[in-house]
Amino acid sequence: MEQGEPRRLRRWRDARHHPRGAGDDRHASRRSRRRLSRDRHPIESGAPDARGWIPPRPRTRSHRRVSRASGSALRRSRGRVVPSHRQTDPHGHRVGHRRSGESRSGHGARHRPPVLPVGQPCGHRARSPLPCGPVPRASRRVVNDRRPRGRKQASNPVAFLLFVAAFPTVILFGGWRFASSRDDSAPPVPDAVAEYPAARPQTPVLSLRRTPSVLARETSSTAFEQALRPLGGAVLSGSCAAVSVDGVLALSDGIDTAVTPASTLKFIVAAVALDVLGPDHVFTTEVRAELVNGAVGSLYLVGGGDPLLASSWYPDDAALNKYPQQPATSLEALAQAVVDAGVLQIGGNLVGDASRYDSELYVPTWPIGFRAVQGGPIAGLVVNDAAVYSTRTKTTDPAGGAAQEFLRLLQDRGVTIAGAPTGGSTPAGLPVVASVSSAPLSEIVGELLRNSDNNTAEMLLKEIGYVSRQSGTRAAGITTVMEKLSEWGVPLQGFNMVDGSGLSRENKVSCATFMALLGRFGPGETIVSSLAVAGQTGTLDQFFVGSSLENRLVGKTGSLSGVKGLIGYLPVEGGSVIRFALLLETPGIDEPSAFAPIWQEMLGEAIGSYPSGPIADQLVPLVTVPR
Repeated sequence: MEQGEPRRLRRWRDARHHPRGAGDDRHASRRSRRRLSRDRHPIESGAPDARGWIPPRPRTRSHRRVSRASGSALRRSRGRVVPSHRQTDPHGHRVGHRRSGESRSGHGARHRPPVLPVGQPCGHRARSPLPCGPVPRASRRVVNDRRPRGRKQASNPVAFLLFVAAFPTVILFGGWRFASSRDDSAPPVPDAVAEYPAARPQTPVLSLRRTPSVLARETSSTAFEQALRPLGGAVLSGSCAAVSVDGVLALSDGIDTAVTPASTLKFIVAAVALDVLGPDHVFTTEVRAELVNGAVGSLYLVGGGDPLLASSWYPDDAALNKYPQQPATSLEALAQAVVDAGVLQIGGNLVGDASRYDSELYVPTWPIGFRAVQGGPIAGLVVNDAAVYSTRTKTTDPAGGAAQEFLRLLQDRGVTIAGAPTGGSTPAGLPVVASVSSAPLSEIVGELLRNSDNNTAEMLLKEIGYVSRQSGTRAAGITTVMEKLSEWGVPLQGFNMVDGSGLSRENKVSCATFMALLGRFGPGETIVSSLAVAGQTGTLDQFFVGSSLENRLVGKTGSLSGVKGLIGYLPVEGGSVIRFALLLETPGIDEPSAFAPIWQEMLGEAIGSYPSGPIADQLVPLVTVPR
């Protein structure tokens, strides 16, 4: 023991702090051990430095009281090879304030022999003095880095405050959910218990009687198809025939062949006109006056496209019209309205204005012999189909002819006119003195289809273009017709349309197109009710007379040289509807001796024989019987 340092060692001589009773430096705190300098010299004695006291000189093993045991040491855990460059006690386990050979003193410390137990780890076994060099500071390790077990970590006050704040919120939310989950409404009404009817049906659920119309058609289909075979044999190349029952084809010979339709084309014009213009559409003819110093200057008759505007003498004139043109729009009523408005003297001219439509009076592809005879002139203002009262002939100036006829009616009512009748355009802004409106379109379509009125068809075609495209031209009307047919899903294979009346031979329509269009409508609709009735009205008044089809079959006829057509409907007993399209095109077929047998015998007798089996009313489900 070094005599020069007794006070330093005295406080570490209490052996009670270590189970083995030796090694005072083991009881030093970690902070005290860190003060030991590791910058030691292996030979020369050191001196106290800034970090603590350093042993004065190295000690040999013979100076220690424990000799090294021979052989390998027994270890309880994994051994560790100590590098040779480490010093004898690099971690300060044997570094203290006394030498190994000195005895402990003070506070009743007992003297024990420092015997090293066998099998201790190498870190607790005495070693021979090794040369120790300076250890770089970056490579030093802290061996005993265990934290004191008795120390408790400080609690987080923020988490505690959050918990305290959230706890009542959770309680309140749970209470609210519990209160809102209560249902105080009245209990639901219990479902009614199904009861079996007192009577049971005689007809099974899967019986064909559940579809009586289908069953009726199927029971009569075979016989009906056999009855139509003669008609199919009469359809030559270039013609077509198609017959259906409730939309199911029973005959379809040449159905896709494009044939000249003649006046059956008017059915297409009527269908599109009712859709584009509306069944309540009316045509209004106006009278406008030019005022000069409070007096009437010129008077203008402004056409509104009315195809049935006429004087009272014209519609029923059998010499000019095959069928009466009714319902006509009275030109006399318009003349009287002018007089009633106080116009008794006209200082200028009486001008007819036909500018609503273009100036094309006739379709270019019409034969010359058709013009002003079969059709035309076509204009926005036409009176009496352009026929002049005095000559009973048609003029080539429909606006001037209308002004001349209106002048006659005004003069008959005491109106004096200084000027002359002529055609022209109405200046903008002139006041309306009087006007007259036509019958609704639904009635005009009836006149068109029953009488096959060519002028009405052509004027309706231009009106379609005027309303849909603001262009009163034939081309605009045809474009709208084509668009509407495509919108309806009507097949247009081979379809070609150049006019509205069907007078041009360049028109081409197939039976498939007509059958699809006929299928859009049924009995009771406006266009079907507007067709000619067999043996009764219009172009069918001379056909099917005395047969089972009289007053039942309705249709539209078409006729040109070498062309004969018939399309229409036949309602049959039981609620079914037969639709048919027959377009024949062959030389001489327009002669009654050629087409009449086909119409009345082949077509008429075949469709008149349907149904040959029970009708739908007889095939409905049987009445129920009591249980």
